[in-house]
Amino acid sequence: MSLSIAVSNTNEKFSHPSVTRQHRARTRFLSRIASLYPIGKTVYINGSEGNVLGYNISDFGRWLGVSHPVLVKLKNDQVFFCRLSDLSDNPKQPTFF
Repeated sequence: MSLSIAVSNTNEKFSHPSVTRQHRARTRFLSRIASLYPIGKTVYINGSEGNVLGYNISDFGRWLGVSHPVLVKLKNDQVFFCRLSDLSDNPKQPTFF
């Protein structure tokens, strides 16, 4: 399955340069997240196993795409928007002292 990320439908030549830079940075960030956590990958959240369903590209609302970029469905059918710090490739995350 290919990934397409919708970021903006505005013409860049009419937008402010700082807004254009923000859109480009956000596009690079989401592309990197997609390469780290492809759709269908098994991940763990606090020891609970789940699969990546998709990506959060929202610019407004409670769960912003920059802070919670990954959508994960656990084995018990709960769906979460996750921070990158919540996700792990191992069932038991290392404990830092």
